[in-house]
Amino acid sequence: MMPRQVTFTLRRAEMFRTVYLDGVYGGVSPTGLVSMYGWVQRGSLPTHMTFAVGDDGQVGPEVHRETDGSQERQVEVELMLLPGIARSVGEWLIARADEAAALAHPKTDREQMQ
Repeated sequence: MMPRQVTFTLRRAEMFRTVYLDGVYGGVSPTGLVSMYGWVQRGSLPTHMTFAVGDDGQVGPEVHRETDGSQERQVEVELMLLPGIARSVGEWLIARADEAAALAHPKTDREQMQ
């Protein structure tokens, strides 16, 4: 007789980290895997920052900032998924998004975060 249940122990890998994502892009790899790159979006870092210096020689407030004005998408992670796993993950994400939307928590509302 086959067992009717199985228990899995979840452990965080040594390199585990939490990653915030603003979006994803990707496609299908030459070997047929679904490739998904997760990115965060932000303004570019300043190229130069100038600060006032007080009479005591201490660095004071910022007085000027130079940037190139561009927006940056920093790729944080790539996921490589078998097609069936990609479909399963997609369905799971939709279900969790529906649950989160039902909570109507303002911190999860994208407009509230900007």
